[in-house]
Amino acid sequence: KQSTFTENSFKKYKTIKGHLVGFEIYDKNELSLKTINNNTLERLQSYFFIEAKLVTATTRKNILIFKSFLNWAFENGFLENMSYKAFKPKNAPPKRHIVLTPLDIEKLENVDLTTNYLINARELLILSTLTGLRFSDYSKISKEHIKVKENGEEVLLIRTNKTREFVELPLTPRAKDIIHKLLNGDIHSISNQKMNVYAKDVCELAEINEICEVFQDRGAISISKKEPKYNLITTHTGRRTFCTNLLLKGVPAEVIMEYTGHKSYASFSKYVNIPKQTEFDIIKSALMG
Repeated sequence: KQSTFTENSFKKYKTIKGHLVGFEIYDKNELSLKTINNNTLERLQSYFFIEAKLVTATTRKNILIFKSFLNWAFENGFLENMSYKAFKPKNAPPKRHIVLTPLDIEKLENVDLTTNYLINARELLILSTLTGLRFSDYSKISKEHIKVKENGEEVLLIRTNKTREFVELPLTPRAKDIIHKLLNGDIHSISNQKMNVYAKDVCELAEINEICEVFQDRGAISISKKEPKYNLITTHTGRRTFCTNLLLKGVPAEVIMEYTGHKSYASFSKYVNIPKQTEFDIIKSALMG
């Protein structure tokens, strides 16, 4: 199915294949479509937790992808035993994702950066907060994605890499400024890995250093640790910030989901992180009239 998968999907299957090879060694049993059952997946989950040291959310995702392969194998006559379907991978407890507050974004805008690669990363990070696009989308913006409406307004019309759906986005003056810098070559796209590193560096210099408690859940084990906020920034932070800030401005979740491509509120809600103090102020304002 390589020709019908996206590049990212294919990478996920290659990663799981590597894990399965490691699981065979760990389990001292050769995997076979004739013997895979519910208990096999139970042992595989234990392998992910104990040997591969994967967190619960990643483990669940890997097992669900593997089960989708097993479903394909059954539908195409390669697998007869369907007992694997009974296995339900462990759910990760809900967690609050990191978003950038308006004060954080102000700090990003005002921080004095003298190194070009950090300026480049700062602009890309801010662009993601203004468009809600995934890294794979905002990193490929080109001239053909800019459309001019009859009233002269510039909008961004782009087909998203993951869902293959078109999204038309209004552009703030700041977003237009960054996009034109991209088109003129004043800033440029970088790899996802480098963006994750540089975004942390930029946020550290901007003193986005609030201490956050984060939990790492691996099966029955839950480890709590304290991290400065800048250390938790990733390429996805901007997208979560976009969703959260629009909700706080009163935009209905259903409307935001049209732009982000989320099909269910359950998946959309994972992107939202309204600060506790803001939640308190909203409730207080409503109660006090």
